[in-house]
Amino acid sequence: MSSGSHYKILTGETVLEIERSVNEAFPSGWVPQGGLSVIYNSSSKTFSFFQAMVKVQMVVDA
Repeated sequence: MSSGSHYKILTGETVLEIERSVNEAFPSGWVPQGGLSVIYNSSSKTFSFFQAMVKVQMVVDA
């Protein structure tokens, strides 16, 4: 038995947007890895939210 893992980063411009993206990823087996990151762009006065996600799959070797 071996495992394969996948990694992706979800992004959003609002808290609600990143929450929605993370919640939509759960049913497919994605889980958060580490904490949420936030960047504030002072020139545009906008936020960007980032959440790393991982998905580990167990593979049965034949």
